[in-house]
Amino acid sequence: MTRGCSPAVRAAGSAGGGWKDVLSLELGGRYVLADAAYEADRILGSLRDAHRPAEALRVELPPGRYRVQSLIIDPDPDTQFMLERLLPE
Repeated sequence: MTRGCSPAVRAAGSAGGGWKDVLSLELGGRYVLADAAYEADRILGSLRDAHRPAEALRVELPPGRYRVQSLIIDPDPDTQFMLERLLPE
Protein backbone atom coordinates (compact mmCIF):
# COMPACT_ATOMS: atom_id res chain seq x y z
CA MET A 1 0.00 0.00 0.00
CA THR A 2 1.85 3.01 -1.21
CA ARG A 3 1.39 5.72 -3.82
CA GLY A 4 -2.17 6.35 -4.97
CA CYS A 5 -3.80 5.04 -1.80
CA SER A 6 -6.33 7.07 0.11
CA PRO A 7 -5.20 8.42 3.49
CA ALA A 8 -7.57 5.96 5.23
CA VAL A 9 -6.03 2.99 3.42
CA ARG A 10 -2.50 4.23 4.06
CA ALA A 11 -3.23 4.69 7.79
CA ALA A 12 -4.83 1.26 8.04
CA GLY A 13 -1.91 -0.39 6.29
CA SER A 14 0.60 1.11 8.68
CA ALA A 15 -1.49 0.38 11.79
CA GLY A 16 -0.39 -2.79 13.52
CA GLY A 17 -3.70 -4.06 14.90
CA GLY A 18 -7.06 -4.99 13.53
CA TRP A 19 -5.97 -7.40 10.79
CA LYS A 20 -7.71 -10.79 11.09
CA ASP A 21 -6.35 -14.01 9.62
CA VAL A 22 -8.90 -15.45 7.19
CA LEU A 23 -7.25 -18.40 5.48
CA SER A 24 -4.07 -19.75 3.92
CA LEU A 25 -3.73 -20.89 0.33
CA GLU A 26 -1.28 -21.85 -2.38
CA LEU A 27 -0.89 -19.22 -5.09
CA GLY A 28 1.44 -18.51 -7.95
CA GLY A 29 1.00 -16.95 -11.37
CA ARG A 30 -0.88 -14.02 -12.85
CA TYR A 31 -3.93 -12.49 -11.21
CA VAL A 32 -6.18 -9.45 -11.68
CA LEU A 33 -6.77 -7.22 -8.65
CA ALA A 34 -9.99 -5.21 -8.79
CA ASP A 35 -12.45 -3.39 -6.57
CA ALA A 36 -15.24 -5.81 -5.63
CA ALA A 37 -17.79 -3.06 -6.25
CA TYR A 38 -17.01 -2.97 -9.99
CA GLU A 39 -18.85 -5.17 -12.47
CA ALA A 40 -16.81 -7.85 -14.26
CA ASP A 41 -17.62 -6.46 -17.73
CA ARG A 42 -16.35 -3.01 -16.70
CA ILE A 43 -13.10 -4.47 -15.35
CA LEU A 44 -12.46 -6.74 -18.34
CA GLY A 45 -13.32 -3.98 -20.82
CA SER A 46 -10.84 -1.62 -19.20
CA LEU A 47 -8.10 -4.25 -19.37
CA ARG A 48 -8.74 -4.87 -23.08
CA ASP A 49 -9.06 -1.23 -24.19
CA ALA A 50 -5.70 0.60 -24.25
CA HIS A 51 -7.54 3.95 -24.60
CA ARG A 52 -9.42 3.60 -21.30
CA PRO A 53 -7.86 3.81 -17.85
CA ALA A 54 -7.52 0.37 -16.28
CA GLU A 55 -10.09 -0.44 -13.60
CA ALA A 56 -7.82 -3.20 -12.25
CA LEU A 57 -4.19 -4.14 -11.79
CA ARG A 58 -2.42 -7.16 -13.17
CA VAL A 59 -0.40 -8.83 -10.42
CA GLU A 60 2.11 -11.66 -10.64
CA LEU A 61 2.81 -13.65 -7.49
CA PRO A 62 5.68 -16.04 -6.98
CA PRO A 63 4.51 -19.59 -6.24
CA GLY A 64 4.08 -20.28 -2.54
CA ARG A 65 1.75 -20.39 0.41
CA TYR A 66 0.10 -17.11 1.44
CA ARG A 67 -1.88 -16.04 4.49
CA VAL A 68 -4.92 -13.89 3.68
CA GLN A 69 -5.78 -11.17 6.20
CA SER A 70 -8.78 -8.81 6.29
CA LEU A 71 -9.30 -5.42 7.89
CA ILE A 72 -12.51 -3.36 8.03
CA ILE A 73 -12.00 0.40 7.82
CA ASP A 74 -14.50 3.10 8.81
CA PRO A 75 -12.92 6.35 7.56
CA ASP A 76 -16.06 8.33 8.37
CA PRO A 77 -19.60 7.63 9.69
CA ASP A 78 -20.98 7.06 6.17
CA THR A 79 -18.21 4.86 4.74
CA GLN A 80 -16.97 1.37 5.46
CA PHE A 81 -14.81 -0.92 3.38
CA MET A 82 -12.70 -4.04 3.70
CA LEU A 83 -9.04 -4.44 2.82
CA GLU A 84 -7.46 -7.79 2.06
CA ARG A 85 -3.74 -8.50 2.05
CA LEU A 86 -1.54 -11.47 1.23
CA LEU A 87 1.44 -12.34 3.38
CA PRO A 88 3.93 -15.01 2.33
CA GLU A 89 4.15 -17.81 4.88
